[in-house]
Amino acid sequence: MRPIDLARPYGLSSQAIRTYEDRGIIPAAYRTDGGHRRYGERHRLALAAFRESAPALGHEFSATVVQSAHLGEYDHVLDLLAHANTRLADDRAALRLVTSAVHSHSPTEQSRLTVSRPVPIGVIAHRIGVQPATIRAWEAARILAPRRDRRTGHRVYDSDDLRDAHLARQLRRGHRSLEEIATIVAELREHRTQEHLEQALAEWRDAARARGRALLRGTAAIDRLIEHDADVDRDD
Repeated sequence: MRPIDLARPYGLSSQAIRTYEDRGIIPAAYRTDGGHRRYGERHRLALAAFRESAPALGHEFSATVVQSAHLGEYDHVLDLLAHANTRLADDRAALRLVTSAVHSHSPTEQSRLTVSRPVPIGVIAHRIGVQPATIRAWEAARILAPRRDRRTGHRVYDSDDLRDAHLARQLRRGHRSLEEIATIVAELREHRTQEHLEQALAEWRDAARARGRALLRGTAAIDRLIEHDADVDRDD
């Protein structure tokens, strides 16, 4: 088939196909007597494997997987896909932890995570059940961003800081890194109302599901590519 025939199902240009070929994402084209590129079933399967897996893996990671398949490095392909599944599982676990933290606030819990005026570090540490040194470590990781009292210059913490610290503690229990927690808290900090929080969690959940299904489709497409190559090898 011509470059445009290979490109059209994915809304790509002929130039994009040539770029994928140059990067080793699809094998080198066959050449006609006139020097024109022509592609076959293996090229179609390679392009499908890349395009189907990229939404879940990212373009660079997906390219690495497909390139490894072309080289016959099937164990490496399996290792890469296992890593991708682990990352997705970690993301879904974090989502469950955050959802639980957001929804588990009983009236007593809500009261414990609310202060009528800014409080010092000892109070927030006691309410969350951690040491002041832990609170300072979370500040250093930019999980918490307390303001300073104008009169004393000491850091003080309000109800938002208290809820951020509670969320951080829940995520640490789930073995999340400080860097991951900082990212999650920063994103949720923009959705302070319950309605906005619910919307943010729903969007996160939808994105995780979409990524999971894309990983399923991508894995199936990669398997079809590997199976095709194995059939060719057996015929040879």
